[in-house]
Amino acid sequence: MVKRVEMLYLSQEEILDLGIGLGEVIGLIEKGLYEHGKGRVENPPKPGIHSRSDSFIHAMPAYFEGLGIGGLKWVSGYPSNRARGLPQILGVMIVNDMETGVPLAVMDCRWITAVRTAAVTAVTAKFCARDDSEVLGVVGCGVQGRMNLLALKEVVPGLSRVKVFDINRAAMERYRDDLSEKAGVDIEICESVREVARGSDILLTATQRLEEPLVKDEWFEPGCLGFGIEASRAWYGDAILGAGKERNRMTRAVALAVR
Repeated sequence: MVKRVEMLYLSQEEILDLGIGLGEVIGLIEKGLYEHGKGRVENPPKPGIHSRSDSFIHAMPAYFEGLGIGGLKWVSGYPSNRARGLPQILGVMIVNDMETGVPLAVMDCRWITAVRTAAVTAVTAKFCARDDSEVLGVVGCGVQGRMNLLALKEVVPGLSRVKVFDINRAAMERYRDDLSEKAGVDIEICESVREVARGSDILLTATQRLEEPLVKDEWFEPGCLGFGIEASRAWYGDAILGAGKERNRMTRAVALAVR
């Protein structure tokens, strides 16, 4: 007789109720990246379908040998959802038993996606940011702009000032009001991307799909670490190609933190 297969279903609210700390996530992501570098994580390129030119639905499978876990994230990104009152990023994560292949759980992936992406930023900054980094520049005050600030505070002890720009002024004001005390930083609203970039020790862009880039090469200070969460579509090519590789010495490093 075939055994009954049961699956656990977790909503975003149930996941948040677990109280998983950001520091714990960063530690797990660091371990995962290390194991991936050693060839002990199976993480094939993600296939996708595209019903609109500005949108995607991706399948993202992975198997982590060291923890004996594997599964798939089925995630969509639709910028037009805002007009419908829906989140831009939606999807589910499926976890399988690696001995039998039995699906064990289906989980909402919104918070998981947000915190995982920000944790990659944090791990990169841990090893690449200058030791004396104090000023963070953020372009885009949405979910990733928020989560990345909180993640960076976990690994950059001296971070004390954040300069922000968003095309929506109300979003900047909410960002400042919500995160100044929570992150323990002074948040300054800027009038342009250039103003954000000038003098920043770390620059992070978390924008929507753009018709043309925003970030120019000549705006950087020596040693600035840059993150293009939107796959660096906000960066001009010379701003990326002008990056160096040595911590604390070269012009800057540019890291791509992607979903």
